[in-house]
Amino acid sequence: MNRSYRKGPYINNHFSKNSIIPSFLINKTVVLHNGNTFEEVTITSSMVGFKLGEFIKTRKPFKYKK
Repeated sequence: MNRSYRKGPYINNHFSKNSIIPSFLINKTVVLHNGNTFEEVTITSSMVGFKLGEFIKTRKPFKYKK
């Protein structure tokens, strides 16, 4: 069952404070879980200050059946 759109996503306050990318992770590879699989993300200097979840896809691309 999905969460209501009017409520917005649930974000734990403790996790939201610790998910910001620090500068010492530049040029390192981080493994992130998107809810289904683990994916590797290489941190660049332009990603510093953003959150980890912004750089991982959570939905599969749509494909038509033949």
